[in-house]
Amino acid sequence: MKKFLLSSLIVTNAFAVTGIGEYRYGPDTTENLACELAEERAKEDAIIKYVGQSVEAQIKEECMREKCVFHRDTFSELNGYIKSLTKKEIEKQLFPGYSACVVTIEAEVAGINNTIIFQVDGKFDVKHEEEMTFKLVSNRAGKVGMFNYHGNKYYKVQEAKFASQRTEIMLPYDKTKKLVAMVPDGQKQSKELVTFLFSEKDIVFKNEYSTLEMKNLIASIPPMNRKVVNRYVNIVK
Repeated sequence: MKKFLLSSLIVTNAFAVTGIGEYRYGPDTTENLACELAEERAKEDAIIKYVGQSVEAQIKEECMREKCVFHRDTFSELNGYIKSLTKKEIEKQLFPGYSACVVTIEAEVAGINNTIIFQVDGKFDVKHEEEMTFKLVSNRAGKVGMFNYHGNKYYKVQEAKFASQRTEIMLPYDKTKKLVAMVPDGQKQSKELVTFLFSEKDIVFKNEYSTLEMKNLIASIPPMNRKVVNRYVNIVK
């Protein structure tokens, strides 16, 4: 029993854009890692400045007796990619109690129109020890990995293949395994981030990734060949 803790590409002309990223670090984060993460933020900043980003929102209503609370989850998707870096500057800054690495880049940025359709449906408000299933739909053949993010790492939960275009599959793909929602010990509720990574390339998924490794994995797949869907799963006892 598995515990669940929870395109074709149309390219416009590329333009040189300046991006700035900052990442603070201390005893638990090395300077080199902080600068790598700051560079990733600088790249995202450059893309957003040139082509913007798409924001998907989910609004849920939770009511107890006569009191209702609305929860809004947002997920962003960049509408471009970095073709090349033409300049990079790294600056280390010291402040009381922490240090920061600031990376400034100049990059060639191109916009994309990703025509991959990849959708994830399922129940995202569940109870402790409830069995879960997800329906995945794609207009392309390819491979999908399902990951649960917790403890600053992405853990592979399931993977499956779309054998042909316009295919629907169910997770868990292996009927001998189950996905069971589990609230961590000592807690009454848990909000788990789940990432579904679709790739037209037949890549090999590892069992776990750090945040930076997951960013690098996604970046290694050409923008026209990938789609990422993030969802939050709320688990209550």
